[in-house]
Amino acid sequence: MTREKLIGMKHRIICTLILLSVAVSTNAQGICVHSLIVATALSGKVVTQLERGETPLPEALVVLLEDRYQGRVVAQTTTGEDGTFSFKKKLKPGKYVLKVSHPNLATFYGPVELTKSRSGLPVQEIVVTIGADFTKPCGGSSAELRVKKKD
Repeated sequence: MTREKLIGMKHRIICTLILLSVAVSTNAQGICVHSLIVATALSGKVVTQLERGETPLPEALVVLLEDRYQGRVVAQTTTGEDGTFSFKKKLKPGKYVLKVSHPNLATFYGPVELTKSRSGLPVQEIVVTIGADFTKPCGGSSAELRVKKKD
């Protein structure tokens, strides 16, 4: 092989390695798309998963945004010592984005739809699990609707 061919092959190998490393790092970051939560009340609790199970997460910031790109803040609150949250502001039925964050944990963004309450249905709450395991999809963060336990 000539020197020019060797240099050309070396350049192609380097370019291929660079493209592969970019593809791997982009895939590792991922884009989290959570399922729509339809609820009659936008309240609930924020927890984190530890070895001993769900642990309430105090002082998490919970923000409700308009359901559009860079939507404005509609309401915000922080969780109490028991991880619970509720918005003081009366909210209109509609679609929103729920953002939950806490330092050093994966921020959760999820679509929610607030509907009019219907009698006869069990009271439900939104439970947001904030993760710190960045080897899992979405950093281990998720949300679900659960029947609210009576105190």
